[in-house]
Amino acid sequence: MSVSTTTTTNSYSGNGSTVEFSYTFEILTDADIRVIVVNNTTGVETVQSLTTHYSVAGAGLTSGGTVTFVSAPASTETVFLKRNMSITQPTDYTANDPFPAETHENALDRLTLAMQQIDEKVGRALVRKETDTTAIELPSNADLKGKILGFNETTGAPEAGSLSVGSVSTAPAGTDASVTNAGTGSVAVFDFVLPRGTTGAAGPTGPTGSTGSTGPTGSTGPTGPTGSTGPTGADSTVAGPTGPTGPTGPTGPTGPTGADSTVAGPTGPTGPTGPTGLTGPTGPTGPDGPTGSQGVQGDTGPTGSTGPTGPTGPTGPTGPTGADSTVAGPTGPTGPTGPTGPDGNFGGATFNYTFSTTTTDSDPGTGKIRFNHANISSATLMFIDDTDNDSTDIQSFLRTIDDSTSFIKGHFRISNRLNPDDFALLTISAVTEATGYFKVSSTYVSGSAVSFDNSEDVIITFARTGDRGDTGSQGPQGAAGATGPTGPTGPAGPTGPTGADSTVAGPTGPTGPAGPTGPAGADSTVAGPTGPTGPAGSTGPAGSTGPAGPTGPAGADSTVAGPTGPAGPAGSTGPTGPAGADGNDGSTGPTGPTGPTGPAGADSTVAGPTGPTGPTGPAGPAGSDGSDGSAGPTGPTGPTGPTGPAGADSTVAGPTGPTGPTGPAGADGNDGGTGPTGPTGPAGADSTVAGPTGPTGPAGPANVVEDTTPQLGGDLQTNSNDIVFADDDKAIFGAGSDLFIKSDGSNSIIQAAGTTYVRGSTLIFSANGGAGGFETGIRINEVSAETSQVELYYDNALRLETVSGGVEVTGTLAATAVTGDGSGLTGIAAGATGGSSDQIFYENGQTVTANYTITDGKNAMSAGPITINNSVTVTVGTGETWTVV
Repeated sequence: MSVSTTTTTNSYSGNGSTVEFSYTFEILTDADIRVIVVNNTTGVETVQSLTTHYSVAGAGLTSGGTVTFVSAPASTETVFLKRNMSITQPTDYTANDPFPAETHENALDRLTLAMQQIDEKVGRALVRKETDTTAIELPSNADLKGKILGFNETTGAPEAGSLSVGSVSTAPAGTDASVTNAGTGSVAVFDFVLPRGTTGAAGPTGPTGSTGSTGPTGSTGPTGPTGSTGPTGADSTVAGPTGPTGPTGPTGPTGPTGADSTVAGPTGPTGPTGPTGLTGPTGPTGPDGPTGSQGVQGDTGPTGSTGPTGPTGPTGPTGPTGADSTVAGPTGPTGPTGPTGPDGNFGGATFNYTFSTTTTDSDPGTGKIRFNHANISSATLMFIDDTDNDSTDIQSFLRTIDDSTSFIKGHFRISNRLNPDDFALLTISAVTEATGYFKVSSTYVSGSAVSFDNSEDVIITFARTGDRGDTGSQGPQGAAGATGPTGPTGPAGPTGPTGADSTVAGPTGPTGPAGPTGPAGADSTVAGPTGPTGPAGSTGPAGSTGPAGPTGPAGADSTVAGPTGPAGPAGSTGPTGPAGADGNDGSTGPTGPTGPTGPAGADSTVAGPTGPTGPTGPAGPAGSDGSDGSAGPTGPTGPTGPTGPAGADSTVAGPTGPTGPTGPAGADGNDGGTGPTGPTGPAGADSTVAGPTGPTGPAGPANVVEDTTPQLGGDLQTNSNDIVFADDDKAIFGAGSDLFIKSDGSNSIIQAAGTTYVRGSTLIFSANGGAGGFETGIRINEVSAETSQVELYYDNALRLETVSGGVEVTGTLAATAVTGDGSGLTGIAAGATGGSSDQIFYENGQTVTANYTITDGKNAMSAGPITINNSVTVTVGTGETWTVV
């Protein structure tokens, strides 16, 4: 068969009920297909297992077949069917055995299917531009661990590198953020300068302090003079009034105002991630290789032998024994011979089936058989189920019949199960396997039946034809024909005058048959290998990112420092800049030079095909004239007597005189025409010497690791293997080695010349991969075509990110120095301290030792008392205040 399609994958959407899915490409065994179910929500791919999750039908068919699931895939799942053959070569040719075309073609088909499978994988690989012929080598696996892959700034070669954060500092509000590489191209150290945000609005006034405690009771006033003693009254029975209460003491001083809030407002939400850029177009598929030539059909093998004769029928019963006679009676006549048993059935493998009168090309059902025509003598196909009525699976048996190399692969005889004389005999020319049944191409030979009743019990017997026999050896050359006899000499005529030379040539003996011409060696019938498919064109470069929009002006600084207000909502994302136009497809690279010719193959151990009969040899030379028989000696002529006188006429005839001497022999006649050419001898046997070896095909691509010649000329295809770089070996990019990647065994290095760009919709620089993709590192997200967002993570937690209004820090920001006056810092407990984790007390110095001027437009506050040294001046300008508490 031929491989006429390049399809290697089919995909379908599940619906929760469908279990059968078709694949439209050829596989050779059930295990040659991979079934993958993808969850459309999570993207998780699950490889299914043969028998456990699905079954396969149609292996070996060029049109494909069906995968049947045990459970129907859900509507949230997608089914992928992919060819997945093992890359092996199971065909084994034996010296001097037959060379069946089908077996050889199957081996070529397997190679083609394997190449298509590899081509599909390579089509999903990351490859270089066709026009970039520079060889590359990646750093070793050990060098790349925990590193990033970059390219040498001078050579462009791949090399391992690293990224780290050097310093983080702030800049005045309204300035641009910047990132500077303080390291090298391969060991990058980024210094971040982050602009301060604008000062928030003044916070609300703190609550009024609590009321002071009640002052002490005043001292008792002096005792007045004693009055004169009045008369003693009677004892009172009612208590006297209580003396007045002393005056209330003065109110204590008001307590200090409470400290500003130490809790920062909530962080604003992160802006959305920008859209992913467009994918470049896929390169064109290379042309299909030419189809190999059709092999020669073998001769028909001999018909199988007739089955054995059935057993002889039983002998008739013996008559009853008579009473013992006292006198010997005469011997009775011999009883008749019993009837001959029925003839045995057709020899071969027999199976029990039920006949169906339906003529549709489909599976007739378990234990059933039918034809494609109601009249079996006119039918060309028989449809037979894989299993007979006794649950016997006949698939392997029919495949064995199909493997016969004879034109007629076998015979089958179908007959009534109880009446073997009601039968039809047919030949088998082909067997095709379908889903659940076989199609047997057949031709009616003979029989007493041309049809059977629907549901009639029948038996079918198969006899396989042996493989085509080897061609007989060449017969010996026929002996040359004998020279024909010379014709007899005619009787001598009467002596007379010497006859004139004969003008008629004597007969030429017949020419012997020409020896047979040896057969000419046939031209090689094996086509050279098909050249590899050209590499796909590379994707054009992505369009450049549009310029970032200008930053709006910073608001005026607040004149009163208050606690940080809650973070405002994130500003809306700016419009996405137009996508860059797709780059033109790269031109196809030049074809690499032809590899060196491989060594000549060993002499073939399989006989070449029989050459055509040679032309008839030239006619042999004319046989030589047979020698003339020798003439008897002529007696001497007597002397002539004198003429006597003429006598009277005699009335009686005188005696005849003796015969005169024979005249001299006439000249040889002209040679007769050449006899007809003898028949051509039989064709010689197949040559036992292999025909000449065809020209060596072009060498396959060299091992790119061991080959030192720059002959790639196209995309590098690794066929699922690694490209390994030894320590200190570099992958170099650029004509001037502008970028290289390497590892020295301890460090991985990416070194580039000039500005180094690392671009993508999302960039992650991580020191260790974690469950969330990375644990500690830098993540850069594309917000729009002009804007990107930088995030710093530690232990899977976001610690710092750039937003539209500046930088947001989650956690503690520790710095040895902060540039600027700190006026833009809000919500930070600067200088606050206290016991344990308390941050209550703000502390400042007590002595001014150097001149100081309050900043214009600012107010200042200090905790007193404050001492200003001699000759030291504190200047408070108009509109500013300095409060000492």
